[in-house]
Amino acid sequence: MDNISSATTFILKTYEKMEHQNNLYLTVFLLPYILTIAMNTLVIVVIYKERALHEPMYIFICNLSCNGIYGSTTFWIFPLCTFPLYLILTIRLSFCSNIIHKTHCLNYDLVKLSCTSTFVNNISNHKGKEN
Repeated sequence: MDNISSATTFILKTYEKMEHQNNLYLTVFLLPYILTIAMNTLVIVVIYKERALHEPMYIFICNLSCNGIYGSTTFWIFPLCTFPLYLILTIRLSFCSNIIHKTHCLNYDLVKLSCTSTFVNNISNHKGKEN
């Protein structure tokens, strides 16, 4: 009989040492994001409101600011968009362990912990093992 359990939570071992610094990491990553969004929005609003700035150079700067907002937001939204795919691929798996010894949790790391066949994960272009 296989050692199969139904793990519902996973432990990222690397983060156990850093749990007291959560607020620091939140500040380090969230503050630059908020500043980027605020400053680029300010540039766009100033160029839009001031008629003297409706020249090609300032329109180009406005486009760069829009690109900065889009790029910054996409950086944060991309993991949220890929999460449902990972969830669909891993929800049917049974796991032998729930401890991940990495600093991040990827689909491949979850597939390696699986006790069941990962054929679907392999077909869907994700690395894994075949039982």
